[in-house]
Amino acid sequence: MAERKVIKSFRDRTSDGQRFHVGELYEGDQERLDELSALGFLESVEEEPTDPDKDKESEQAPAVVEENPQPEQASEEEKPKAKRGRQKKDGDDA
Repeated sequence: MAERKVIKSFRDRTSDGQRFHVGELYEGDQERLDELSALGFLESVEEEPTDPDKDKESEQAPAVVEENPQPEQASEEEKPKAKRGRQKKDGDDA
């Protein structure tokens, strides 16, 4: 039997309605642990890499490649000027 930490309180249907609270350890078979983890009641177990060389590769920072660079900012002269106030209409004497 394996065990995992409870991250959300629940009442277990397979153990006569026993309550499990956050922080407690839940002990059961692997299938039940996976089921409760998928439902969000138990913490998920992250698999550790089995190849030590793989672990070293993951520690190295990947090269950053910028595929879509930011467009250059338009200069003040090229920017359209915002219109202020109300537009005059034909026959408007204001």
